[in-house]
Amino acid sequence: MLRFLFGSIVFSLLGITSVQAQADDSLNVVGKYEPLALRVGVSLNNLLRTAVRDNDTQYSFQADAVFGRYMLVAEYGRAELSRSSVAENPFTYESQGSFFRFGPDVNLLVNQAKNSFRADGDVIFFGLRFARAQVTDEMTLQTRDDTEDINGNNNAFWPSQEITTQNSNRGVIWLEMTAGMKVQLYRNIFLGYNLRFKFARNFLGDTSLIPYEIPGFGLGENEESFRFDYYLIYQIPFRK
Repeated sequence: MLRFLFGSIVFSLLGITSVQAQADDSLNVVGKYEPLALRVGVSLNNLLRTAVRDNDTQYSFQADAVFGRYMLVAEYGRAELSRSSVAENPFTYESQGSFFRFGPDVNLLVNQAKNSFRADGDVIFFGLRFARAQVTDEMTLQTRDDTEDINGNNNAFWPSQEITTQNSNRGVIWLEMTAGMKVQLYRNIFLGYNLRFKFARNFLGDTSLIPYEIPGFGLGENEESFRFDYYLIYQIPFRK
């Protein structure tokens, strides 16, 4: 009886030790709670737009932490622009603002993701984003009435006047679905692109002036928007 009891205790201890060792080994192999790499990228579209347009300054960055098949992505950008016209009703418009986006991506190269936990391979991904922008802008419109009578005299009923309207830190939120690729060019250097569908745009607060362009979104008058972005990406690996 004592031999049986002693044998049972020893067998149980060995079983518990074996299960714990397997669990530890599994965590060490998979490492699902530890990022494998950090990728940092800059938008090439915005750099080109800033270079070729005198009245636009835009830049944006993204960073994603790689957890095997899944990636957690954060993005940030700023924009400044100005527009003017000397037509029949002259106007000037200036705006500045910033935006951020965050959300998950999933690697659709399933076989690669299951068989390897390396982060240095090409990626085809699908993801979701929550986005928010802050915009400060001002528009000044010069109105005038050039009505003339038969003798060529100005017969304006309304005098010329200057109208100014503005937003201060106007908040805008929207959602995005995104898909794209990241292709390894050389070692830790990647070239990537994102196709974005932006929807559910919502202004926060008073809507007396709709911003001409929302940083990170596009034209303010549109409730939905498509955009194609190219990124140059550098990867910082944490493990091989």
